[in-house]
Amino acid sequence: MSVGALEVCAEVADTEAARAQGLSGREALEADEGLLLDFPIADEICIVNEGVSFPIDAIYIAPDDTVIAIAPNLPAGDATPRCITNTQRVLEVNAGVSSTVAIGDGFTFDD
Repeated sequence: MSVGALEVCAEVADTEAARAQGLSGREALEADEGLLLDFPIADEICIVNEGVSFPIDAIYIAPDDTVIAIAPNLPAGDATPRCITNTQRVLEVNAGVSSTVAIGDGFTFDD
């Protein structure tokens, strides 16, 4: 999948249980890996990095597949919620990886 110029191989978490688990308990991601949290409807989505042993960037994606917000460098183990309205997907990647992504960039699933 790609977001703007960024291309990653991302696992899709599209069930409530998979989204709740997120990256908790995992080893660090490779530079080109991520986790896509895919929600059934657009809503206010809150991301925390609690239970994750490495910092991440969270890229918030609207229902029209455009980036609406980026939360960079969420510290490892941080339970502070970062909430964005009108979000349908969140792509979680290693901290710093989202530096090539901008608000308004398009998101696509690559086959």
